[in-house]
Amino acid sequence: MVSFFLWLHVAFGLLFIAAVLVQDKGTGLSATFGGSGGFYATQRGAAKVLHTLTVVFITVFLLSALLTLAAPKWFPQASTSAKPTTNSSAPAVNIKPSDIKVEAQPVKVNPQPLKK
Repeated sequence: MVSFFLWLHVAFGLLFIAAVLVQDKGTGLSATFGGSGGFYATQRGAAKVLHTLTVVFITVFLLSALLTLAAPKWFPQASTSAKPTTNSSAPAVNIKPSDIKVEAQPVKVNPQPLKK
């Protein structure tokens, strides 16, 4: 289930990018940042459809991002991190914390000053 939301997220992210790149440069707020001047008018025809699709794509993109984050909590059996992968050719090693012994070694300090 998590992989489905990831694929949905990637697909609508790419659709959103394509929809933004196809739009006219001189419409809306882009005229402030170097687009062609002119006057603001209501959108008609293909520009209105493209604007609506862009809003739908970004909405689904953001929802898929939230679902991708929430999916492991809602579907724990479908999470990729729920089942550890094992390599059958490698031997199993069982190490307990009590098996690890760390001994501190004293540090030798040279009391002589550094020469320039």
